[in-house]
Amino acid sequence: MGDRYVVGFRTNEKDKTPVWLYSHYGGKNSGQLVARAVEVARERWSDPSYATRIAISMIVGENWGDSTGFGISAGDYNSYSEPNADEVLIVNWEDQTVSVVESRSDNVLVNYGFDVFLSVFKQPARV
Repeated sequence: MGDRYVVGFRTNEKDKTPVWLYSHYGGKNSGQLVARAVEVARERWSDPSYATRIAISMIVGENWGDSTGFGISAGDYNSYSEPNADEVLIVNWEDQTVSVVESRSDNVLVNYGFDVFLSVFKQPARV
């Protein structure tokens, strides 16, 4: 059902209530989308409120006015019935990490430092 993905933005490891961005589409490219957003927010990595706003703005892009496609929430993602995403990305600004977490669990599959995440997922510049 679609190409859904979820990304959480966490201030620090003790903050167990991330801000969640849910998308109905783009899941196949979620790593690239989040890498671009993290890169654009680089100047604000030490300011989680701004970094989160910048990252969400970059991911949503021109779709802010659409009544479908994206949702933003805070709270325990594991308690939600939607979306049907296999994996969840969690950006932690304080630790400067992006974790790939198994959906509906706390099982971290992969944990990247920002620089490694960007080198793995950042798309090359188009000529």
